[in-house]
Amino acid sequence: MRVYTFAAVKGKHISAFDSEGATITSVTQGPRSHQIAALHLEPNGKLGSHKAISDQLLIVASGVAQVTTTSGQSTTSLALGAGEAILWRTGEVHEIRAGDAGLLGILVEGDKLSRFVTMPTRRF
Repeated sequence: MRVYTFAAVKGKHISAFDSEGATITSVTQGPRSHQIAALHLEPNGKLGSHKAISDQLLIVASGVAQVTTTSGQSTTSLALGAGEAILWRTGEVHEIRAGDAGLLGILVEGDKLSRFVTMPTRRF
């Protein structure tokens, strides 16, 4: 047995994309773009607007994520709570903001990841 930590203090501060209060802690690193990471956002922090280089799944573990997604000419904003997830496909531009309690999210990235997601969808 091995015990690991993905605490924010073990992560890398992210300042790219005009991000504020954002830390990423690597969980796994696979071939090509396949990886899992913990996203820590401080209260009212943000991971700034950027393009997905592969499919990206954000699973909200705690807090609230206010996400904005731009695909083509369409922009959508919505709030996600603990137990909810959002998938961005390769090329979609998105931003993640935390509420007053901050955010802990698990990011799963990989080529064609959308084919393997089995969770039920919800309307927004």
